[in-house]
Formats: sequence, C-alpha cells, structure tokens
Amino acid sequence: MRKKFRTTAAIIGTVFVLFGCSSGGSSKWTDGEYEGNAEGMHGDMAVKVSIEGGEISKVDIVKHNESPGVSDGAIEQIPKSIVEKQSTEVDTVTGATSSSKTIITAVNDALSKAEK
Repeated sequence: MRKKFRTTAAIIGTVFVLFGCSSGGSSKWTDGEYEGNAEGMHGDMAVKVSIEGGEISKVDIVKHNESPGVSDGAIEQIPKSIVEKQSTEVDTVTGATSSSKTIITAVNDALSKAEK
C-alpha cells in the first residue's frame, strides 16, 4: 500500500513540475499590430503582424519586390503556417526559399516589437 502511495505521489509531483510551472496562459506578446521589415532579393519586404489574445492572429505582406510567380507560394503559405504554429519556425516553400526566409525574418522583426 505504501509503495503505491509513493508511486502515485511521485507521478503527481512530476506532473506538477512539468506542467504546473508553465506561464499560466500568459503570452510573450502584447496585443496590437506590429510592422516588421527585411531585405529581400529585390528590395525591402514589409509585413504587418496582428496579435490578439497574446497570439498571432494574422500576418499580412504589406510590401514586397519579390519575383512574381516565384515568390507567390511563399507569400501565400508562410503567413498561414506562422499563424497555425504560433511560431516562425516553419518550413520554407520549395522553389521560394529566399522569399520564405525574408518573410520569416520580417515577421521576427515585428514580433520583437510585440514582446512583453
């Protein structure tokens, strides 16, 4: 009986250590809209990142000079992936790696302004 109690107590303690010390739902970003910039292949890229409830709710490409056709996949997919993952640690788009990295860099710039 004592052994069961100790095992159960150890498991519960581990759960509290692993999950109980989390941030309690507090976010690392302040709500608002933030602009970010990065140097692309053919000039500057500007993005606007919207934070709602402490989460990334939207990423808009405001300005870019990337090659039409080549960058389209990145411009379409990378912002969606960032919102879905709540992170800029997303896969780049094949054939548009440079544009993908430029978007990610610009979003990181915006998020740095949103940090608490």
